[in-house]
Amino acid sequence: MSKIPFYISSILLSMLLTACESNAILQTSVMQSESNSSSEILISSPAEEGLEDAAKDSNEPDDSDTSMIALNIQIGEMNFSAKLFDNESTQALAAKMPLKLDMSELNGNEKYYFFSESFPTASERIGNIHAGDLLLYGSDCLVLFYEDYETSYSYTRLGYIENPSGLAGALGNGEVQVIFSLAVSY
Repeated sequence: MSKIPFYISSILLSMLLTACESNAILQTSVMQSESNSSSEILISSPAEEGLEDAAKDSNEPDDSDTSMIALNIQIGEMNFSAKLFDNESTQALAAKMPLKLDMSELNGNEKYYFFSESFPTASERIGNIHAGDLLLYGSDCLVLFYEDYETSYSYTRLGYIENPSGLAGALGNGEVQVIFSLAVSY
């Protein structure tokens, strides 16, 4: 007979702890949705929250938009297909094409060229740069990366080479001439 109150107490304690845990998850979800300035109340599981955090941590721009600008990059005898994001910076750059630039070496991972005029910018701390990334440093420095690189500097995203295989070899060491031209669409 003395075991029955013990079992009832254990069951009530379990239900109370489960209710508290569910309430804490609900409160966290409501606070997160309020901080996003949304009038909707979003309830998500911890697994869904982990997926959302992983998506936010990605430094990759969303290039699913079909409004990207096709670009050809010629280095010596090699040609590379690239995509430019459709933004003010790339539109100003595209308006100057075709461009034949003598690009200089920096840090064993990038080639750069300083323009005499400035471009519109939307700089951000990118964090991880990938081989083939085409970026604008400041408002007048075009940078083509040929090695992956981690950075704390801010850049404006311009675009990327679709398949950077062979890019480092084509760029070589020192100064190199690079030709940028818009791809012809049919």
